Amino acid sequence: MSYIRTKKISGSRYAYLVDNVWEDGRSRQKVRKYLGKVYALKKTKGRLQFSSTVGQDLDEYMEEAKAASLTGDAARYELLKHGFEQKDELLVSGKLVVDMKARRVYSRKDKDVVLGLNEGYLCEETLNGIFSAKLFGEDDREQGLGLARLFVDAGIQIPKEIFISLFSKLKQ
Repeated sequence: MSYIRTKKISGSRYAYLVDNVWEDGRSRQKVRKYLGKVYALKKTKGRLQFSSTVGQDLDEYMEEAKAASLTGDAARYELLKHGFEQKDELLVSGKLVVDMKARRVYSRKDKDVVLGLNEGYLCEETLNGIFSAKLFGEDDREQGLGLARLFVDAGIQIPKEIFISLFSKLKQ
C-alpha cells in the first residue's frame, strides 16, 4: 500500500509517494515517486456553504450530479474554503494552481506541488485517487471507510450529505 511521506529539507517540506517493502525480514520504505514541494494551507472561509459553490438547491444537485461532479465539487469547495478562487477552469491561489480536468496541482512555474489541507495532501496522486474511486470490501461499512480514507488522504472534508450521495452513486 502506498502513502505520502514528507521530508523537511533546508527548511521546506517535500512529499514523496512511498511503499513499505520487506527486505531481510524488516519493513523498509521505498520511494516510488517524488510529488513536489508541500504548501500548508489554512482555512480562510469557514462559513462558505456547499450549495453556494454549486449554484443550486442541494437536494436537486445531489439527485442530478454524477459521481465525478460530486467529487470535483467537493474538492473545489475545500479549495475555496482555503482561499482559492475560480478562474475559468482553474482554481488559483497566488502561485498555486489546481486543474480538476487535468487532475493536476502545480505552481505557476509549472512544477508539481502538494497542498497540505486539513489532515491530508492534495496532489496529482490523491486527485486521481478520489476521481477514480472504486468501492472495495465485503460490506457497506468497509466500502464507506475505504472511500472516506481517499478523501481524508487528499485533505478534503467532504460534507456528509455529499459523501452519502457519492457513495450511493458508486454503489449503482
